[in-house]
Amino acid sequence: MAKKGQAALEYLSTYGWLLIIIVIVAAALYALGIFNPATYQGKSCTGFSTGVTYIDHKLAADGTFSFVASNGIGKTITAVPKVNMTGSDGTAAEDITTGVSLPWTPGAKRTMTLTGPDLGDTGNGYTMTVSVYYSTGDVANHVQTGTCTGTIE
Repeated sequence: MAKKGQAALEYLSTYGWLLIIIVIVAAALYALGIFNPATYQGKSCTGFSTGVTYIDHKLAADGTFSFVASNGIGKTITAVPKVNMTGSDGTAAEDITTGVSLPWTPGAKRTMTLTGPDLGDTGNGYTMTVSVYYSTGDVANHVQTGTCTGTIE
């Protein structure tokens, strides 16, 4: 009977050490950010296919959002009165002055630097809906909307 008890105790202690090692490895992987989806999330914007076309963007930890776009409509844009941004958590920044130099000729690139909603700390992933309002000489109040994703830099 004593031999069976000793074998059972050795069996349980071996698996106990194995479980401790698994917990330590999992904790190390978590600390390295392996389980954070933002680690694998690329930077992209979808929805800006015509009109104001997407080139690049960046969201800083202080909420500064830089958005680079091109005039792809074939007409000169005469006004960019506002940009609305809504974060994935529902926080919004509306009627933001863009500071785009005008006139914005066809094919030209412009950078909009905006102060948007605070979506977290550096390294966190985000999803943000961006609406750019613009006017041409012929028609006012066009809207181009897209969804930008990436990690806060």
